[in-house]
Amino acid sequence: MVTPGELFFCERGRFQTAGRAIHDTHPYGWLSFAEVIQYSSNIGAAKVGERLGRERYHRYLRAFGFGGRTGIELPGETPGIVRPVQRWTHVDLATLSFGQGVSVTPVQMAAAFAAIANGGTLLRPFVVKRVVAPDGEVVLENEPTAVRRVVSTRSARTTTELLRRVVEHEGGTGTKARLEDFPVAGKTGTAQKVDPSTGVYSSKRIGSFVGFVPADEPRAVILVLIDEPSTSSYGGVVAAPVFRAIAAGVLKRLGVEPPAPIVLARAPRGAPQKPGARRARTAAASSVAETPSFLGLSLREALARAQVSGWDVRVTGTGYVAAQEPMPGTPIVAARRLALRLSPVEAIASP
Repeated sequence: MVTPGELFFCERGRFQTAGRAIHDTHPYGWLSFAEVIQYSSNIGAAKVGERLGRERYHRYLRAFGFGGRTGIELPGETPGIVRPVQRWTHVDLATLSFGQGVSVTPVQMAAAFAAIANGGTLLRPFVVKRVVAPDGEVVLENEPTAVRRVVSTRSARTTTELLRRVVEHEGGTGTKARLEDFPVAGKTGTAQKVDPSTGVYSSKRIGSFVGFVPADEPRAVILVLIDEPSTSSYGGVVAAPVFRAIAAGVLKRLGVEPPAPIVLARAPRGAPQKPGARRARTAAASSVAETPSFLGLSLREALARAQVSGWDVRVTGTGYVAAQEPMPGTPIVAARRLALRLSPVEAIASP
């Protein structure tokens, strides 16, 4: 439907649609779709929403888990608010495209970003991984469980690159979330709060930043919400720096090492290369070897990736990869034996 380079005219900061005016913080002219995400243009997002249409956009909102309970093992979970598509007006489609008129929970948002991070599959979140009795018996054990495939692996990768622009490119709204040694993919948010006494939007705000790190080999999804910030209401100002501090600590706690730099020494012209030089460079580049993530991949995709890396694979089930052993990010051992458990998922049309 939309490509990253496709251009949208952002009306110099004010867009009239269905009798309502939509504004941008800055008066943008022509922006590519990638720049619409990078600069967080409300007008650009509204025009993309018009391209998608009500039914398609509503279907993707629900597919990503918004408007329904995630099934996390916590009492009192709310499904949030996504109104039936039959009740959407033309202006509703425009405002919903940049997040106004919908209510989502932090767990829903984190799960949706995890789906992008893992290649396009929504997983059921859980709090407790394992409960072990004093005698060593495992009483309860949770594993990643696929709910459904939301987008294709290709679309998830493209979305990741768009989210990286928010943080890594000049002018992006999330540059304060940038880490020196790891790529970050994420998005800023600034939400208006509803006054419970009147039922309409108030002047109070929530600033947020949600993203995953490292963007190329994700290990953690992190969401930061600042309720009614006193300095600035923009998520890129108040929440992104907090994300950066948390992400740095989480990666250190998980033992994730920054990629080793590859230094190529140029030999003098005409001088023969030492036999061990290439091997030494290869060893330096691969000194940190961790198990990659196969979660969310189809059987064909998983087997192709495993074959390239020399894994001995055992597969159970059908559908998409819902669990793997060893887990993503664990050190690779010499045997390279990989167990994949597949589960059927509810497939929907993917762009």
